[in-house]
Amino acid sequence: MNALIDSDVLLDGYASAAGEIARYRECCVSIISWMELLAGARTQADEDVRRRFLAHFRVVPLTPPVAEEAVTLLWRATLASNFSSA
Repeated sequence: MNALIDSDVLLDGYASAAGEIARYRECCVSIISWMELLAGARTQADEDVRRRFLAHFRVVPLTPPVAEEAVTLLWRATLASNFSSA
């Protein structure tokens, strides 16, 4: 099974999500997440570190099917979050 990892997880929650991420055969990031991570670099050294880190992920181009899957996953996450806080 593959996982598409969001930039929020990579930036804010990677340490807590590392165990979950390790369960997957292949981890991917969308080209948008790739851009967000690199755009957030504060120095050239930071960008270099981020590029080496991102080299471990397959970059998925944004296509209509990928966009549809992202919307579905976001809705599921939103529904799950709303359900658990109710």
